[in-house]
Amino acid sequence: MDSEYNYYLFAAELFRNEYVYHEVKFSKLALQVSPAGVDTGPLWKTIVKGLADLGLYEEAYATFMQISSEVLFVLVLNSSRNVLIFIL
Repeated sequence: MDSEYNYYLFAAELFRNEYVYHEVKFSKLALQVSPAGVDTGPLWKTIVKGLADLGLYEEAYATFMQISSEVLFVLVLNSSRNVLIFIL
């Protein structure tokens, strides 16, 4: 891998849909080292959706509240049991 960011994206993709906890963990790491100018919207969505899927609703909400309005205006999450709609 040519950067930490790409490594974390690759690792998160390996766990997508199978091991949500690990997908969230690697997505958070990718977000922390993301280069300037990169669209981080998909990472935020993965993290918040994953936390909701794990039943960690308070952490999902707290994470959602960290997203700047420039990154994401509307986030719709569909989990197996719940539909969450947040509008900034």
